[in-house]
Amino acid sequence: MPTFSPHSAALWIVLAIALVGAIVAFVRDRSRFRGYEDLTREALRLAGTLKGATFRDGADLVSSGSWNDLPVQVRFSHAIDTPGVEIRMGAPAGFTFSIMPANSNMPVVGRVRVRIKDENFSTRFLVRSDDPLQARFLADDGDAMECFRGLCQ
Repeated sequence: MPTFSPHSAALWIVLAIALVGAIVAFVRDRSRFRGYEDLTREALRLAGTLKGATFRDGADLVSSGSWNDLPVQVRFSHAIDTPGVEIRMGAPAGFTFSIMPANSNMPVVGRVRVRIKDENFSTRFLVRSDDPLQARFLADDGDAMECFRGLCQ
C-alpha cells in the first residue's frame, strides 16, 4: 500500500474538491438553462450587460440587473398564458405604463386603455396606464415611441 506525504495528500484533496466543485457548477448551470438551451448565450450576455444575474423563477428563465441605475428584469417563458419575453424596467415616474400584445391573456396593468396616434401600433398592442394624460404625453414623444416600436417588434 503506497504511502503519501502530507503535501501530496493535501494536493490530492484540493484536486478532488476542485473536481467536485466543477461537477456541481456544471450540473447547476445545466438545470438553470434546461428548456432554454437556445437562449443560454443571450441570457448570459444580457445578464452581463445589466451587471446582474440569470436565474430560474419557477419554469421561467430570468435575467435581472440594472441599466443606467434603473432596475431591469427580462423574463423568458414557455407558458401558454404568458408572453415569451417580458421586459420590466423601473423608471422614476408617478404613473404606471404598460404595453402588451393586443391578444394577450396577461393580467391587466393600468386602469385605463390609452389610445395613441400610431394606429398600426395601437391595433397590435394594448397601452394601459393609471394616468392616461401622462401616458399620452409619453407615447406622443417621437423618441419614446421609436423605442417602444423597437422593443415590441
